[in-house]
Amino acid sequence: APSGAASPGATATWGDNDCSGAADAVDALKTLRHVAALPVSQPPDCPEIGAAVHVAEASDHPWGDVDCSGSVDTVDALKVLRHVAALPVTPVAQCPDIGSEVVVTEA
Repeated sequence: APSGAASPGATATWGDNDCSGAADAVDALKTLRHVAALPVSQPPDCPEIGAAVHVAEASDHPWGDVDCSGSVDTVDALKVLRHVAALPVTPVAQCPDIGSEVVVTEA
């Protein structure tokens, strides 16, 4: 499994949509490709962007929905890019901070 894989019970980095081990600009690009309905390649042990997941101590929502709004959209890509650029990202209650370690309990 890749570093940071998000298979059930695994520890993952929030915002690391491709389970590479860190939230980075590639994750934002994959989010934009998903929003545009373009193909997105994912490692086998990583949920597909948009797949329903449960994160321990957070709400259920689609993988890639970094602001827990209920859908994966361009705002999620922007928030990942702001995190990468070390710009502020407003935290959302019951939603992990981008870059924080989480435990995926269901995928």
